Amino acid sequence: MIAVLITCFNRKNMTLDIVAKFAKYSKIFDLYVVDGGSSDGTPELLKTLCKEFPNIFLFLQEDYYWAESMRLAWEIASRKQSYDGFLLLNDDLQIENKRIVEFLEELTHFRNFEIQVGQCQDDLRANITYGGLAKKSAKSQLHFRIAQSEDELVTFNGNFVFVPKEVVSKIGILSKRFRHSFADIDYGLRATKRDIPIRLIPNPVGTTKYNAAWSESLSNLSPRNWRHILLDPKGIPVKEWLYFCYTHGGILWPANFLIRYLKLLRFTSRNDKKYQYEELEN
Repeated sequence: MIAVLITCFNRKNMTLDIVAKFAKYSKIFDLYVVDGGSSDGTPELLKTLCKEFPNIFLFLQEDYYWAESMRLAWEIASRKQSYDGFLLLNDDLQIENKRIVEFLEELTHFRNFEIQVGQCQDDLRANITYGGLAKKSAKSQLHFRIAQSEDELVTFNGNFVFVPKEVVSKIGILSKRFRHSFADIDYGLRATKRDIPIRLIPNPVGTTKYNAAWSESLSNLSPRNWRHILLDPKGIPVKEWLYFCYTHGGILWPANFLIRYLKLLRFTSRNDKKYQYEELEN
């Protein structure tokens, strides 16, 4: 039996689609769904779905972010019973029913002490948007790129990741240090340090759009967004980034910590003047 861990927030249609698809396999999956405070009707519809599928367990937590929601789901599932493994699953993954059937077949070939990572494609199925991560540069411990099949994986994005119970017994679950970002990459790096192999599932599991808006929101540190970048869980919060760099950055961790923020300081005199003008007008 496998515990499927899902978090959701204001993606009603996507959430209901993927939850219903996995819930149909009640002899194999129990679903632990944490809603972080949706206002679009997601909790109400999930409650209705729970009546149809008793293997769905729903938990409502206001203002919970991805990492803390996934950790909560993982903790509850671990207390409920001894599962053979845990599937970390993003609710925005669009997956076909036949791919779930293929995954169930692939499960029979997975090794107990290996983490298996599914790759997500863009809508055109031309590029991998999320999946396993390899080192981008030998000079840095914290620069990663989307891995290819021939690469050695060192960590992963947590969009579709199967973690056997044997791995959990060795390294635990997601760290309490992170509320949103970094937790999945931290978990993969912790596994690598303990010599736990991370493998790519051979075929992509489905489609997930790359979150370009989120990436853009972290591309430039300005007087207007510094609180979001430095303090918000969906930014690059100082305390969490400091811990991540210290833990995984090696002897160059102070440089990694500072450079990430310095790269965001892309002010030009023109931008400064524009900002000052807009402030005077408001």
